[in-house]
Amino acid sequence: NIPAQVARIREMISRELNLPLDQLPFVGELLRVRDGETKWEGAIERLLHSFAQDLIVPETVYQQVSRFVNENNLRGRLVYHRVDSRRKLKRLPEKREQLVEGQMVYEKLDIKEDTPFNDWLLVRLMTRFDYVCCHTLDNFHKAKRAITPNGQIKHDTTRHEKDDRRKIDDRRHYVLGWDNRDKLKQLETELVGLQRNIRDLE
Repeated sequence: NIPAQVARIREMISRELNLPLDQLPFVGELLRVRDGETKWEGAIERLLHSFAQDLIVPETVYQQVSRFVNENNLRGRLVYHRVDSRRKLKRLPEKREQLVEGQMVYEKLDIKEDTPFNDWLLVRLMTRFDYVCCHTLDNFHKAKRAITPNGQIKHDTTRHEKDDRRKIDDRRHYVLGWDNRDKLKQLETELVGLQRNIRDLE
């Protein structure tokens, strides 16, 4: 699901340092929107799009990776996080007080079960992405940070964002999840349509 340019950088690091790809996961490969939350999938994809493309670098290989990144032209942009998976949570961050009713974004996400980065991801989501999922604009206006199902994002009391350059349900650009079957299904459907158009034009 990760864009090709960013995936290429990871492949280069993996190859040159002889590290398995799964030892350097992208955030988006470890998160997915929960079943039954389809209504929020597009909006959450937009909110987490940049973070999902960040690379997680385990503490055990951090120096190798940072040296390689520093000494080589990556021909692209990379954001990575140094994460010590041995550091476990003693307690969860306190849930911030909400001005309105509604589930938080992180409550609509699953973290891949077998990842050693579960605790780090949970803290990141609860502190950096404490956005309320608001069904109504009235609640959206009252909340400190919020999203709507249509993809409008309120980052604070003044900064708002809505990016409609692509359809909100266009799975071709989704970056969350460890299973890309839905994305492939959409691409196959579009391919059939394009092939039909080509035959008609011919």
